[in-house]
Parts: sequence; C-alpha cells; structure tokens
Amino acid sequence: MKNIKSKIPSGFTLIELLVVVSIISMLATIILTSTKMLFDKGKDSAIRYNMANLLTQASIYTLNTGYYDGFCADSSANVFISEINKLAPSSYAVLCSCNTGSCPAGAKATTWCSSIKLNRIDVAYKNRNFVFCVDSTGKKIESAKVTCANGSCVMGI
Repeated sequence: MKNIKSKIPSGFTLIELLVVVSIISMLATIILTSTKMLFDKGKDSAIRYNMANLLTQASIYTLNTGYYDGFCADSSANVFISEINKLAPSSYAVLCSCNTGSCPAGAKATTWCSSIKLNRIDVAYKNRNFVFCVDSTGKKIESAKVTCANGSCVMGI
C-alpha cells in the first residue's frame, strides 16, 4: 500500500493576515487618538489650576501694594505665567490686562484679568479654542467667547 499523505493547508492565507493587520491598525488609531485627548485634558486642567493660583497671587500682590500696577511683569506672577505658557497650545500666550492697559507701574490699576486659550476646541462655535479667563472680581470663565479686556473677563461674540 501506498502511504498517502493528506494535503492539510498550513499557515494563514494572505487575506486572513491582511484582515488581522487592518483590525490592529484601526485599534491603534483609536487608542492613540484617545491618548492625545487625555493629554490635552490634563494640560487644560493644569492650566486652570495655575490660572487660579495666578488669581490668588494677584490678590496677595494688591494687598501688599494697593494696586495691580506692575503685577503682569512681577516675578511672583511670572512663575505661573511661564508654566501656563508651557502647557497652552503653541503660539498662544497668557494675556494679562488691567483697567489701565497692560498694568504699567504708576497707573493705579484697580482691576486685573488674565486669559489663555486652552487645548479644548468648541466645535459648535466655529472650531475655536476654549479660553479660560480669571479676573480681580474672582470670576473664572471658560468659553470660546470670553476675552480679557480692561481688567475684566468679558463675554464676546
């Protein structure tokens, strides 16, 4: 008798391999996108925290000096401003404003505000970045429509 070996296919077909590779690449895309969103949320949270600290520092500064004059250039403010600028989206920087302009020395500024663009985007409002604004009245506003002007957080269009 002849020894008959049955032909059993060994290994995977090309189609099976392509399906597995495509599924793995889709899963990797989903995971990487989710990871980037989590990093952006973490950065925004750190920005909010540092902006709240900047607000506290402004209150301490005005208790010591009586006005907000020179606060934006003060070393105590620059510690927080530099950290916030590192976390903000590229090409955006902290805006620091008083009712006398950019808080120059001797101007006797009585109100102060600061704002920064966050990493989060408002898709309902022309894909603009959200802005986080704090001011001397204690307001903390997060919106795509807020701006810091004349020492106060103002809702715009």
